[in-house]
Formats: sequence, structure tokens, C-alpha cells
Amino acid sequence: DNSIHIVAIWEGEETVRQIYLWLNGDINLFDVGGIAVKKNNRTVITPPNKPVDYSDISPIEYSLYPNYKDLFPLIEDSRGCPYRCNFCSNENVFGARIRFKEPDLVLEEVHKITELYETESLPLIFYNSIFGVNPKIAKEIITKIKKSKLDIRFLTSTRVDSRWKMYVDDLEGLCDQMHFGLESASPEILL
Repeated sequence: DNSIHIVAIWEGEETVRQIYLWLNGDINLFDVGGIAVKKNNRTVITPPNKPVDYSDISPIEYSLYPNYKDLFPLIEDSRGCPYRCNFCSNENVFGARIRFKEPDLVLEEVHKITELYETESLPLIFYNSIFGVNPKIAKEIITKIKKSKLDIRFLTSTRVDSRWKMYVDDLEGLCDQMHFGLESASPEILL
């Protein structure tokens, strides 16, 4: 199909910036990291870019969307996953590792969203592969949100075999839903 020129693979923040530079004639197409592109009827995959410093990733700028108040705001407090589930794309996109946003940055993002949405009670979605894979960081985020006295509620997801029991009691009055992912109900299949 000739309608597709470039496919971005792996993390996109730096790749999209480099595609912009290529479109402006500032760099060669094959200097763009993390893409698949056709050359002489063959697919060429360029090496991935280094993962961006997670604390430098800007939060979603909801005010740019005309109907942003119709959307549930997403907070990404971590990226990636240390597990290697064969059905999941995480390992292919982020590698088999996880990076965490500093809890103060998470709280700052929550503050910005609550100011923008101007509502009494705001539902947030902690959008990540596994909330609380590091229970110490999860507890710190939960504690900071509770101390801020912001009237928010959130939902998130985790794994059944993660250490969620170490912080679940702290979620009372803050978390409406926690979704648990299962690879299988059969231990034999998991081996």
C-alpha cells in the first residue's frame, strides 16, 4: 500500500520530533530513529531512539482539545513493565523495564488537571501498565494526593501477583476501581 510512508515503532516522543525535522528538511529520513520505512521495495527499520527521560515528558495538554471536558483525564505515572507476557506489546514498545515519574510531578499534573476541569469531584485514570509495581512509589503518590486535599477519584490497573496489598488500604476514599489483569487462571499454562 503506497499510502503509508513511515511507521513509528517503540516510544514515539523523540521519533515524532525527528519526523518533524525530516519533513522540514533538517535531517535525512534514515537518521530518524525508531521507524520502519520502505527503500527499494524492502522494509528498513532504523535503530530505536534512546528512551526519553520520563520526567521530561510533558503531560497531555487537554486544553488543546475543543471537547476536553468530555474526556476522562489520563495520568501516566509509570511507563513500561518488568514482566514479559507473551500477549502484551509492552516489551516491544518499552522493553522489559519500567520507569517511574517522580511523585511530585504526578501531583503537579493532578493539580493542573483539576484546575483545568474546574469540577467538584474529578474522575482520573492512572494510565499505565501496572499501577503500584513499586509499592513505595505508589504509597508516596497516594499520600501526596490525599495530603493535597484535592477532591479526585481515580481508577487504575495492576496485576494479581503484584504487591498491591502493601498500599490497597491507603486507596480508601480515593480509588473507585482497580482492575486486575490475569494471564491465565491455570498455573500450568503460566509455567
